[in-house]
Amino acid sequence: MISGHISEKHGYLYVILNLRKSDGTRGPKWFSTGLKAKGNKRKAEEILIEMRRQYSSLEISGVDAFKLSVSEYLSVWVLSTKSQIAPSTYESYCQIILGKLVPYFNDINLMLCALKPFHLDTLYQSLLDKGLSPNTVIRYHAVIHKALNDAVRKEILVTNPAALAQRPSKEDLLNDAVRKEILVTNPAALAQRPSKEDFMTIPYSADEIQQLFDSIKGHKLELLIKLTAFYGLRRSEVLGLKWRAVNFEQSTITINHTVHRIHDSGKTTNICRDKVKRKSSYRTLPMPEPIQKAILVHCNERYAVGQPEPDAYLFLDKKGDVIKPDYVSTAFSKLLHKNGLRHIRLHDLRHSSAGILISNRIPLIEVQQWLGHSTINTTASFYAHLEYAVKEQSAAVMSGQLFKEENHYDELPR
Repeated sequence: MISGHISEKHGYLYVILNLRKSDGTRGPKWFSTGLKAKGNKRKAEEILIEMRRQYSSLEISGVDAFKLSVSEYLSVWVLSTKSQIAPSTYESYCQIILGKLVPYFNDINLMLCALKPFHLDTLYQSLLDKGLSPNTVIRYHAVIHKALNDAVRKEILVTNPAALAQRPSKEDLLNDAVRKEILVTNPAALAQRPSKEDFMTIPYSADEIQQLFDSIKGHKLELLIKLTAFYGLRRSEVLGLKWRAVNFEQSTITINHTVHRIHDSGKTTNICRDKVKRKSSYRTLPMPEPIQKAILVHCNERYAVGQPEPDAYLFLDKKGDVIKPDYVSTAFSKLLHKNGLRHIRLHDLRHSSAGILISNRIPLIEVQQWLGHSTINTTASFYAHLEYAVKEQSAAVMSGQLFKEENHYDELPR
């Protein structure tokens, strides 16, 4: 086991380990315990034993944290996750780590053992300066945190720098970006920069959904768009619908299969899985008569004779393959433009579905189950602004019941 001892300095206790340096020689390395010298010697000795054990195991396993760079570790880590996570998640990890993080840490030539919270703060600001949104930077933080947690678990690191660093908030990142841009860019250019609200899409109302349905009659994506809007489905969920999911006897439709498009090793392929985003996304929903009729029309158009196989997909291209997800999004955008409809994303039909339910006073718990959110908090955070309209209705009712006389005033007193 690596040798070490406790030493006191300026009234505090330190662990000193005899570790191998980058040049192969050994020398003392000081670690602060954060403990005051008086009354904490036993705690410091426990820390010493644990640190000696961890660093000894690193040397025994052949992993020398002092010789491993951040880029090397992240590159190896992301490859090790391929068999453990969903293909689409792995693709996202590769884009983040191999596309952004590895080049960044290669440029600064930082060793893994030297990684500190302030290095991550600098990284986040650098990503933001390059035009990444606050949401994206926060996602990068989550991936880094996960990767470094594995380093701690495998005893490559003693602590996780990402856990010690303050998790960046959207507001903090935006404020830092604005402050820095004012210092290094033309204020006039900053004034023209779109705000976060400029990128927020307002979902379709019930009337706009009806206009959309009228415009797409007879189009090959008519049923796909109707099901997406009616049930608030994710793109992967609507493309993953198989005929066995449609139960005409019980008038139900089950969401239990997905289709994703991923890019791996230069190739683009569809990944079809009997798996949805999370456990709560598995759901069986009622299938009212208008939806049943639309599905039957779609079935008759494709299968004039006979019935589809249970494992066949509802939505296929001319070759009989599952429709490509990217094609659906592009075709939807073109449909809106062609018919003079306000531009939204296909995914915004999911928000439209939620908005219609909430504005008609459907309880949030039922909206959560309809959409397949993991918790009601997710539903509430996404659609709090829509729920406020319902609160205004409640306020009007309460005002009418409790302040009947005051409501006779023509105007507020001045």
